[in-house]
Amino acid sequence: MRKELLFVMALFAASAQAVELNNRMIFNAPQKTLDACIASKLNQHLSMDDAAFNADFYKQLGIEIPTNRDEQSKISKPITKIAKLQKGDIVFFRTAESSALSLSGIVQTTNGKDFTILYCKEGEVKVGNSEYSEFRGNFVHGVHIATDKDLASASTAYANLQKKAANAANDVVKQEGSVKKQEESVSKAEMKVKEKENKIADAESKLNDAESKLKAAEDDAERLRQEAEGYARQIEEANANAQTAVANGKSGSYEKQSKTVAKLMEKQAKAKELATKAQEKIAKAQEGVSKAKEGVTKAELSVNDAKKSLDKEKSSLEKEKLNLEKAVKKSEDLKAELEK
Repeated sequence: MRKELLFVMALFAASAQAVELNNRMIFNAPQKTLDACIASKLNQHLSMDDAAFNADFYKQLGIEIPTNRDEQSKISKPITKIAKLQKGDIVFFRTAESSALSLSGIVQTTNGKDFTILYCKEGEVKVGNSEYSEFRGNFVHGVHIATDKDLASASTAYANLQKKAANAANDVVKQEGSVKKQEESVSKAEMKVKEKENKIADAESKLNDAESKLKAAEDDAERLRQEAEGYARQIEEANANAQTAVANGKSGSYEKQSKTVAKLMEKQAKAKELATKAQEKIAKAQEGVSKAKEGVTKAELSVNDAKKSLDKEKSSLEKEKLNLEKAVKKSEDLKAELEK
């Protein structure tokens, strides 16, 4: 019972030590198929034992396994039935005198009843058959490493990963271009905002000029109004003096006052004429102020529109930067996966 339990535990431990395929190593391996690797090993003279030969065989396929026979025998769950062996499996033999593992090799061909073995013994690569006298009845078990399908799948997976990594790197370059282009758009939008703000300053300057002209026209009109009123008072006073002169029989004084009234009336008429023109200037200046205010309003609206466009461009830039971060992350993840 104890022996049976130990055997089950040994099987479990062996199963847990199955070889993990490294796609990158298989892709870069000098040999790509089991047949190609077998052909490359035939008729070689090597200074290594059978276990080292097995390890070198699989190294040529991009798979690392231990160089020790006992450790190799525990790589996967033992295959004890010849019918279940596949090409490429490592098989182990004992001698008629001892149950200890004494020789191992690679299954070259199998028909379910017997199999041929590629192995290294005494520095020479040989091909044997399980029915040869040194092997018949001495088969212990085999372990499975990989099939041609496994090798092809691993190589294809790595090639696909390389392609994805290359595409991801190209996406990063493209996205960097998109970010740069969007940064240029933001820069242009910022320049437009500045241009529009400068137009506001120009419009406000024009409004100040128009308001200054309006105030000057209003001041001028007020001055002329007061001047005309002054002339009216002087005319009234001169007329009163003329009437007093008539009442006092002073004809000379009357004529003098009459002439004064006439001159004052001329001045008054001139002042009224100028006042009328001043009112026209006021109306024109008011129109100028109104247009200048419209210009300021229009410039302010234009700045607001430019700022909205700028905000939109900045928002797009943030999205492009976020996409760039995602592209870089994806590219870095794929690069890391390639290096695993």
